This record gives sequence, C-alpha cells and structure tokens, in this order.
Amino acid sequence: MKLKEYLGSEYTFTPYIPEIAVMLKDPLQTLILCNLLNKLPDFNKEAKTMQVYGKSYNLKRNQSSIFGKELGVPKTTFEDNLKLLSDYVSYFGGTDNNGSGYPTTFYLLNVEAIKKLFNEGKKLLGKNTKVVQPEGKAYKKPYQSSKNSSLANIDNDLNRINELQAKRDRNEIDKNEFNYYFQPLKMKLGENNVSIKLNKNTNLWEKN
Repeated sequence: MKLKEYLGSEYTFTPYIPEIAVMLKDPLQTLILCNLLNKLPDFNKEAKTMQVYGKSYNLKRNQSSIFGKELGVPKTTFEDNLKLLSDYVSYFGGTDNNGSGYPTTFYLLNVEAIKKLFNEGKKLLGKNTKVVQPEGKAYKKPYQSSKNSSLANIDNDLNRINELQAKRDRNEIDKNEFNYYFQPLKMKLGENNVSIKLNKNTNLWEKN
C-alpha cells in the first residue's frame, strides 16, 4: 500500500512532525525518526525494500554523519534512542556494495508502523490538514549538544523562544510553526540542564 494514500502525494517532511511528536513524547526520538524518514527514498511512493547480507533494508547512510553532523548528539545517545524506536526502525552495520565499498549503516524503517503512528497522532491532534515546512525557514541544525555552552548562549536561546512566543501571541505564526522551532530550542536547553516554564502573568518563558 502506498504512503501517499495516507500522507498525500505532496506531503513535505520537516525535522519535527507534530503528528509523530505527540505520539512519541520524546523530542530527540522524534527528531531521529523524522531525520531518517526525510532520507527514505520515494517516501510518498511505495517504499522499496532491498537485501544485503541476507537482511532487509530500505535506507543506507553513514550513521556518524547523522548523529554527529546533523543532530549533534553523542553516538551512545543516538543508538540508545534508536533502540527505543525499535518498533519503527532497525539497523545493522556493514559496507556498501556487498563488502567492496565504504562502511555504512543499513536501516529498515517499518513503514506500516510509522503510517499507523502518524495517523494516530493526526487523530489525537484533531487535524485534517497536512503539516508543511514553513517556507524559507529551514532549521538547519535542530539539535546541538554542548555541555559547555556559555550562559550567553543559553540566554540567547531563551530570547529566541520568547520571540517565537510573541509571534505566536500576535498570530504571526501558527501552533505548528511555533513547535517546529520551539521544541529543538527547548531540547537544546535541556541538554545543558536548563528547564523552562511559561510565566502566565507575563506570557514569557523563563528558567525554572
């Protein structure tokens, strides 16, 4: 069964899909799964499964590029969270071209399970429209781990969150666009042991 029957032929993936986020709960797991979904060839067509080493896969990528360059998390953090996503993705290491190429990682995304997850999330959110990436506003590196971040960087992230909140209050952006930028920033602060809360009196986010 083709994915476009579920998501629509023009569905545009973002690094943070609310329909998936509301089901997984964990922001990092959401980003990891969405990252892999974004790489799956012909996602809006019937996903093609291939064989290597006697095992099935539908995506192959250098794993270190994903956790190191794109998500900015340690290898152990990435792999620990992949294990928690085992209902939706499995992986194994090897080399490309049946052993004659470069080291790579082969992934098998459970398309049917992900479709079900998406649809359940869509129902939970009560949505009837597609989620699209805000035009011209690509969040290039949604998650960057840095235990040594300065207080200035932390304050800068908090200021960015409050700028988003102000735009949301003025209805300049909708809930989906707000969450698209807010969740990665909140997770980045959390990695540095900074939790935040919304002050209902000022309607500004502040440190707990």
